[in-house]
Amino acid sequence: MTETKPNIPRMIWNSYQTNEAYLTQRMGLAVGGGYMHLMGYNDHNGDYARLHIFDIANPESPVWVSTTMTENWCGGSLEVSADGNYLFEPENKPKNGIYNVTDKSRPFPVPGSTICGENAFNNGFDGKYLACVNDSSCISLYDVANPASPILKCEIKLPTSQPFYPYALAISGNRLAVACTEYQGIAKGLFVYSIANPSKPVLTGSNTTRSFDCVAMRNNIVYASALRTESDYSPALHIFNAAGDLSVPLNTLTDMYNFGHIFADDEILIASLDYEGVNLFSLKDRINPTFLLNFGKYSDDETEILGGRRAYKAVRSGNYVYVAYENYGVRIFDISPWL
Repeated sequence: MTETKPNIPRMIWNSYQTNEAYLTQRMGLAVGGGYMHLMGYNDHNGDYARLHIFDIANPESPVWVSTTMTENWCGGSLEVSADGNYLFEPENKPKNGIYNVTDKSRPFPVPGSTICGENAFNNGFDGKYLACVNDSSCISLYDVANPASPILKCEIKLPTSQPFYPYALAISGNRLAVACTEYQGIAKGLFVYSIANPSKPVLTGSNTTRSFDCVAMRNNIVYASALRTESDYSPALHIFNAAGDLSVPLNTLTDMYNFGHIFADDEILIASLDYEGVNLFSLKDRINPTFLLNFGKYSDDETEILGGRRAYKAVRSGNYVYVAYENYGVRIFDISPWL
């Protein structure tokens, strides 16, 4: 007997059901080491953000572990180290950009750990290297093999005479991808660097024909969102060979909405589509992703009551997708029927 898949994933948890108002704000989200880390943007009457940690040994019933007031504002760029013991929050000029979360009940900032970035929606991070946009409008690349003591390897200026503002960064293997959105004279484009020698990155490809606002990279394939063409303003997902010519996409997926974030691993790709929830794709064919389903979109009545429904970041861990929303915290969905 053939098993019938449900039409949408089962939502197994949402932070709103905790009845804590500060868990309904725009959330930085990082999942790793058996824990979910949330950091709200200015989430307590104008004070700085709180860091919330949940034990997700059973994702269907997350257990609150701790809530800590920080000296940061977080706009979504939260990353967890490979060992699960450190958090990186290099956004919005933090006083401390690294938190020791070895003891989940008592996280604390690492003294003097300023890794500063400004509003990159998703920083480049692969467990060994972290890239973020610094105060000088250039990209800082850190070696974070020792998370408590990052080493600044280099600062990268893009090859353009115009001012630039990287909107999103991605690291995979020995490559760094940079997505730039055109705005009031700021340069646009997609740029890929080899960081095989992290002290001397080498530009290996670029595409300056479009404004790119989100990017992910996996197995030498770049997934970047931009307009379909310069005359067609519908959002699209463009797929490039990171090691090859970036002037022409290998493939372009249309019928999208405004992008907030792109996640890719070895099996799936998740596109967070603002008011339209998230799209889930299979990456069995990395150049020709197969659309599986759309989910996580709020109804109009919920939006009217809660004041926001924009899905701006989604990540996968095991059989689950964690989706952070602009004004309604985090929801967890079971996607096991599609894996």
